[in-house]
Amino acid sequence: MNNLISACGKIIYDDNDYKLYVDIDDDISKFYLSLIPKYIANPNHQKYNAHITVVRNELPINLKNWRKYENYNIDFFYSPNIQTNNIYFWLNVYSSFLINLRKELGLPETSELSRPPSGEKCFHITIGNLK
Repeated sequence: MNNLISACGKIIYDDNDYKLYVDIDDDISKFYLSLIPKYIANPNHQKYNAHITVVRNELPINLKNWRKYENYNIDFFYSPNIQTNNIYFWLNVYSSFLINLRKELGLPETSELSRPPSGEKCFHITIGNLK
């Protein structure tokens, strides 16, 4: 995890289906998307603004902690190395705060939707796709 970059974002809760994400500067996603050479791939921008998924399609066990960090600004680290599986392009994200937040909700450290498509045990920022 050398050469990680520090950034910050805001915790956002959505009571529809219990979604929780970190809203981040969209320029991070746009910048890294612009670094992908067009002769390699011409990915589309994401449908949604740049974010880090923390909870999606999961029912938290400890709902008393739901909204505990509403609009809380957090720091996180991400790798500037663009990852791909030939459909999605993403950056790996590391945050002990987000791991602990999930634990406070009674959830495992990561989930299938919070982990990157590669399955690494971290979070991610999707920067584009070829769909």
